[in-house]
Amino acid sequence: MADGDADAWAPPGGGPPLGDGPQPPFAPPYGSPYPPPSYPPRAPDGRPVVEGSNGLAIASLVTGVTCCLWPAALGLGIGALVQLRRRHQRGRGLAVAGVLLGLLGLAASVTGLLTGSFHVHVGGGGAGAAAQPAAGATAGPSTPDSAQGSAPRPTGIFAWQPGTCFTETTDHAGHRHHAATSCTSPHWGEVTARVTMPGSTYPGTEAAIRQAHALCSDAKTDYITDLWAIPRTVEVHDIYPEDATAWAGGGHSALCYLYDRAADGRAIGSLRRDGSNLSPDQQALLKDLYSLDELEPEFAKPQTDPEYVGYRSQGVSQVLSGVVATLGQDQWSAGSKDRIAALVAALKADQSAWTAAADTTADPLGAYRAALQNDNPVAAETIARRALGLTDHDLRNDPTPPPPPSTPPTQPADGGSADAV
Repeated sequence: MADGDADAWAPPGGGPPLGDGPQPPFAPPYGSPYPPPSYPPRAPDGRPVVEGSNGLAIASLVTGVTCCLWPAALGLGIGALVQLRRRHQRGRGLAVAGVLLGLLGLAASVTGLLTGSFHVHVGGGGAGAAAQPAAGATAGPSTPDSAQGSAPRPTGIFAWQPGTCFTETTDHAGHRHHAATSCTSPHWGEVTARVTMPGSTYPGTEAAIRQAHALCSDAKTDYITDLWAIPRTVEVHDIYPEDATAWAGGGHSALCYLYDRAADGRAIGSLRRDGSNLSPDQQALLKDLYSLDELEPEFAKPQTDPEYVGYRSQGVSQVLSGVVATLGQDQWSAGSKDRIAALVAALKADQSAWTAAADTTADPLGAYRAALQNDNPVAAETIARRALGLTDHDLRNDPTPPPPPSTPPTQPADGGSADAV
């Protein structure tokens, strides 16, 4: 072929001839009529990848941190773990946390059922049913039922009055049965109040537990108005209706009772200290000394902070000032006037010492300890309590009473009881 002749096989534009060097990629003139096939993404282990966190895992964690929903947390968490084994998705940690919370809820529920702590359920017509108070059972005035409204009259154990002592037995099926007994005999608990639960329909077991616990929270100090007479081993428990039948038969009520864990279900004697067995002078003295009695457990705690004891000394002085004022305002019987006057004089002297301790800046810790040793108001209160026939030993701090005095305390002139708890 001559040099001037054009090569008929040369590519347009003077590109390299076919077969010489790399070739440009082939592009179809009109494009492909079908898109390339797409497949769901997969993890290296072959599981399909799903965007976001697993919904069951999230729900498991939410129900796990919500009170009383541990069964749902456990079920949702297990379901989430099963799903996560089949797909690659976030949320395994949430699911594991939900399962753990569910297991903790299960363990707490089983422990509560086995130990009977705080609550005793009563089912309709079966477990927990008991007869009316037996002969010799101590019964006080009925709990006011003004809040009952149209609630039916309570029957069975829910008809028990404050002051009723009772035994508890458990059958082979785990059902608990209660029977009223005398408080002078070994007993499981002592009823402090019958409380009416709100609403006209049964709220469900979990809500009934919460309501009974809240309504019974003040049952101890209302029933034992003498703080010194409350042993530190005594706890407030309650008996609540576990179903709609017990709810209706119990008049929408729950029972609050005292249980002494040191006696292990065989307590003897009544703990009651209220208007049913205290004289007016005894009740007035306990009312006036209440703020001081609340403060006294702090005296047993060692103190090392100079700044804190300064505030503490000032607080003791203020409380004593209030107690002295209320003692002077009350009307006392002729047999108690001299004893109360002696108590007021002693507390005034103690107040002066605590005021001086609060004003001390050189050695506030030393001043606090000196006032605690030499001007402790517990000493004056003990004398007055003994004179009026009240408990003369604080059972909150030490359950073992001191040896009796060589001379028996004088019986109160107004007929109050001289027995100590």
